[in-house]
Amino acid sequence: MPPAHLPHDEPLSRKLLAFLNTCSARCFRCTLGVFQPVLILLCTGLVTGITYNSFISLTTPIGEDAEAAVATPLGQFYLAMFCVFLDVEILLNYYLACIVKAGTPPMPHEAAEVAELPSLAEGGARICKKCQRWKPARTHHCSLCNRCVLKYDHHCPWLANCVGFRNYGYFLLFLFWAFVGLLYAVVTGLPAFLAAFSSNGLASSQKQVVFMLLGYIMAFSLLLSVAFLFIYHCWLAATNQTTVESYTNRDADRHAKRIGQSFHNPYDLGWRRNLLQIFGGTRLGRHWFTIVFIPWLKGPVGTGLRFERSVIRRVPMTCQHQVQDKSD
Repeated sequence: MPPAHLPHDEPLSRKLLAFLNTCSARCFRCTLGVFQPVLILLCTGLVTGITYNSFISLTTPIGEDAEAAVATPLGQFYLAMFCVFLDVEILLNYYLACIVKAGTPPMPHEAAEVAELPSLAEGGARICKKCQRWKPARTHHCSLCNRCVLKYDHHCPWLANCVGFRNYGYFLLFLFWAFVGLLYAVVTGLPAFLAAFSSNGLASSQKQVVFMLLGYIMAFSLLLSVAFLFIYHCWLAATNQTTVESYTNRDADRHAKRIGQSFHNPYDLGWRRNLLQIFGGTRLGRHWFTIVFIPWLKGPVGTGLRFERSVIRRVPMTCQHQVQDKSD
């Protein structure tokens, strides 16, 4: 006869699997914690290097007898100042996105903040089983940071930080200025890039030409990826969705169509009010300069524990909550 299975074999196997999962998650977090500062330094070097390469490309004469159109000291000064301006705007918003925490919900005993939690009609709040914090609507638990994050969008290893309620505006502005800087580098560096393959060539040393070509190819490659990411997050910001919610809303929309109804994102207030909810202020036309150039003077609207909802709500949110639970 085959040996009978012990009744406690299955619980032991489950405990072993849970232990292995915990160990692997901790090892991954430790490895990521070591490499994330390296990624921050790498990103800083890429931004500075591409900006410097753009300035060199503009001030390098094309052809042995050609003269640079901006070879005068005043022209070079203006170009250098503009390149420094782009570099400062990109890195400033990048470091703000790195330093500013996305925000975490309160613990159950923090009565002052618990009063800010949404009511059941506004989405309600649960207790997270992993970090034991309140978990209001739009909040998700980050397994890498091991805590719940308000209006969680994603964990970015390049920032060594979660992107969420308090720093999403800085992240979006970082993508904007990175897109502008890379587009400027690609457009202004095109004549020098084409001249490197022509008969006249560039009036510079071979090492400098190789450095310029590599910098241009890297800038063009990064421009494609940053442009895609920037356009995607512009759509998310304009429709008041996070990356996680874009998937749950898509599933909810499919479910609504199957039962003959339509789905409407309850947090979509119109693109103007959606952007103001991220960057702060009362009118985009009045506060655009502050939002684009000095965003730290303002911040997102509210506390991140509750969000204004639109009136249209045709499909019960049970489907969306079920998908949200699976994504956590």
